[in-house]
Parts: sequence; C-alpha cells; structure tokens
Amino acid sequence: MSDWGAQHAGVAAANAGLDMSMPSYPFGYGNLTAQYNNGSVSAARLTDQATRIIATWYYLGQDSGFPATGVGMPQAPYSMPHPQ
Repeated sequence: MSDWGAQHAGVAAANAGLDMSMPSYPFGYGNLTAQYNNGSVSAARLTDQATRIIATWYYLGQDSGFPATGVGMPQAPYSMPHPQ
C-alpha cells in the first residue's frame, strides 16, 4: 500500500507489486480496468492484488467481530477532541 497521495508511478507501480494506492487515487490517475483492457496490467497481476488485499482482511479478522467504523472518533466534526 502506498502512503496517502504518494503514489505517482502509475502502472509501473502496480506491475512492480503495489497492491493498493491510497487514499483513492487510481494507478496512474487512470482506471485500472482500462489499463487491464489495454494490456498494461495483466489478469494475473489484478488477481494477485485482490488476493493479497482480501487475505489480509481475513487474516486480521475484519470479516466478523470487528468494531464498527468510527470507534474512538467523535460523533461531530473531526476537529472536536477525542473522547477520554
């Protein structure tokens, strides 16, 4: 996974092993599906990316019994102090 907003290498990063670009920037600021369709990224690489992301999700138990999102965060805007 890249640092937030730090991935700028595009398809080369995906093909070199980057599985997820954060926060939401597509690989190469384009659509990964289009990059697959034009042959820039292989089906095997896409499968590897998805497998590694989902395997980690299961390994960490995030499929069941994981706290709801927002735990420890204030209910109002994020600028408010965290609960003690």
